[in-house]
Amino acid sequence: MNMFKNLAVMALVVGFIACGDDSSTGSPTDAKDDGSSSSVISSDGSSFSESVILGSSSSVIPSVGSAGVEESSSSSSSSSSVNVSLSSSQNQLSSSSSSSSVDKFVWSYLNTDIEYEEFTDERDGQVYKSVKIGDQVWMAENLNYAYVVPTAEWDSSSFCYDDELDNCAKYGRLYLWSAAMDSAAVFSESGRGCGFGVECNPNGIVRGVCPEGWHLPSSEEWYALHSSVGGYLTAGKMLRTTSDWHNNSNGTDGNGTNAYGFSVYPSGYRHVNSVFYSRLGYDAHFWMADEWSKTNASYEELVYGYDYTTGDADPKNLGYSVRCLMD
Repeated sequence: MNMFKNLAVMALVVGFIACGDDSSTGSPTDAKDDGSSSSVISSDGSSFSESVILGSSSSVIPSVGSAGVEESSSSSSSSSSVNVSLSSSQNQLSSSSSSSSVDKFVWSYLNTDIEYEEFTDERDGQVYKSVKIGDQVWMAENLNYAYVVPTAEWDSSSFCYDDELDNCAKYGRLYLWSAAMDSAAVFSESGRGCGFGVECNPNGIVRGVCPEGWHLPSSEEWYALHSSVGGYLTAGKMLRTTSDWHNNSNGTDGNGTNAYGFSVYPSGYRHVNSVFYSRLGYDAHFWMADEWSKTNASYEELVYGYDYTTGDADPKNLGYSVRCLMD
């Protein structure tokens, strides 16, 4: 499977060299298309200013100069500003999991033999479980913060599977790489301007879309996790939940052991240039803070039935999950 992904990435690079900004297609695990016409923040790599409003409003008001978007002199809507209204399906600041008194769907998949900690994301009041594995403390569930900075094509840069609000509460949100990196620099400067079609070369710890005190893990930090659970050849099985993964074609169990309490649920992903979602129950994909090129970034993948983890580089405008790591 990783071989097909590598071929797809090579095809993507060749396509961009040959065609410039023209769209091309690739075929990783289930024919993910790369959709190069998508812009993240803006086609020329400009980022939104700090006047972007997130978290408590159903609209986002960008202030961009060079991207061809009318500038706003303040963070409130006016005749001289661009008010990007969000549909009810995308304004997904859900209160369904914002209290510690609420039993979240994913908590039923935790390892009952593991001692978890609990913390609150002060931005929206959502409560998460965390787990210590080796020397690292990871979120034991996917991030569900509604990063709603719009792109040139969509009114948000993070999404719920099948655009159903309940799926965000269950599986967490699916983020474009620009959103995972906080390209608009809403929370920190470390990922400013990172997105599709530009090279940003992030250095050091990137907070990204993660809560304060947490950050988007790098490939090295994911590899450290692999080492803590016995190596990448068995990490896939060790990190997956014990139920709800698709069975193998021969009928054997595709679930994991969740031996360390990391509790990866098969949350699927969002295709590029479309509202098409895929692989719920089959795969889980997580963005890393590492950039490969203008169009691709590193990711971690866990697939049903496979003992090992996979991963390489995929188009930045796919929608993948985020797991945050404590600073």
